[in-house]
Amino acid sequence: MAKAVGDSGFFEFQRQLTYKARWYGMRLIIVPRFFPSSKGCVRCGHMNSNLTLATQWFICARCGFTADRNLNASYNLAWVAAS
Repeated sequence: MAKAVGDSGFFEFQRQLTYKARWYGMRLIIVPRFFPSSKGCVRCGHMNSNLTLATQWFICARCGFTADRNLNASYNLAWVAAS
């Protein structure tokens, strides 16, 4: 039951956000829930599937790119939005 209540809260938030985006003529991009935004390298696209939630830094094994994990995730989400 708690999962259903929690999911409905996010559904309502998404519904309101969609409504407001249309109202103001904005484009809203909804990324899938399990999109691995913090596990992919924004430079080369390599996926670091071993990354845990406790890991604060993203270090790419292929190209050596290093960034704060959340910053890397935001870059990946911006890339999705620009596509």
